Amino acid sequence: SRNFISLKTTAAYIEKLIKLKMKKKFMIFNLGGINTQVIALVKKFIILYEKKKKRKILLIIKSNEPKKVKKLYYQDFYIRKTLKIKKKESLHYIAKNLLNS
Repeated sequence: SRNFISLKTTAAYIEKLIKLKMKKKFMIFNLGGINTQVIALVKKFIILYEKKKKRKILLIIKSNEPKKVKKLYYQDFYIRKTLKIKKKESLHYIAKNLLNS
């Protein structure tokens, strides 16, 4: 599992933080996306790419079972509370943004 967040969302959060007048000079924020398997993201990207470009992609996975990794945990409630934002990341959203960048 990996923690994915799109560059579009990251840039939007940074822009909001720059514009925000903070009470403290130095604050630490954890920014996170969704926990997912890398292969699931690649498969979703391939589906979207094939639809958009009308070209086939062959995915070859050399291992029958990818290495198991514990989910990555983070606490991003502080940045979401400060910026008053709701989570909108999803596997589909991230793959689509990768394709459109």
